[in-house]
Amino acid sequence: MRRAGLRFVVKRSSTKDFEAFANIIEHDSDMMHAVMMTSNPPLMYWQAATVDIFHAVRGWRESGLPAAYTVDAGANVHVLCPREQAEEVEKRLRILPGVGDILVAGVGGPPNRLISCRCEEGDLPTKQSPFLTTGLLRAKTSPSQ
Repeated sequence: MRRAGLRFVVKRSSTKDFEAFANIIEHDSDMMHAVMMTSNPPLMYWQAATVDIFHAVRGWRESGLPAAYTVDAGANVHVLCPREQAEEVEKRLRILPGVGDILVAGVGGPPNRLISCRCEEGDLPTKQSPFLTTGLLRAKTSPSQ
């Protein structure tokens, strides 16, 4: 995540602005994949179900269920939500076509600065933020048929 994006997420997480938090992490994930898709040769990790999850998560958020997605270098979607909504998000993910498996996880303690980190003071929260105490659901998509 870009340094400006990290600062924005930290600031928004401390104000409990989930919509802003969701928008920045989804945008950052989408931009990373845009670079991979437009490289030569292109790297296309997403499956049809991956994009379907994006649309579902955004729809859930529009209807009032706080959830956001991010994707690492692969087709597996990570859905973040407040712990209180994790069960509902898991239930909804399980009925989406193409979702092969769901792994549910929580988070550990607050972040620690690594020796090799080039972060500046204020870049990392000093205590656990409300959005870092989320349910993390990893939806493993099945290859397209």
